Amino acid sequence: MLERVSHYVKQVVSGQKEGNNVIGRYLLDTMSFIPNINAADFEKMFNKHLQDLLVVVYLANLTRSQLAIAERLQNIV
Repeated sequence: MLERVSHYVKQVVSGQKEGNNVIGRYLLDTMSFIPNINAADFEKMFNKHLQDLLVVVYLANLTRSQLAIAERLQNIV
């Protein structure tokens, strides 16, 4: 999809294709929702989110292991 949009915009800019105002406004509205953020800040936020997600996965696995151990101990007693 992005390749098609990029190809269309390049054709309009180069004059190979006549631009469509409706499509142009739609693209402008769509692009205005994308936050302006530099790569370093984006990488920092992404890594922080990834670390949070990994902690949640680790805690879920730890809880599952503790429940399995408790169940086995219960069966022994």
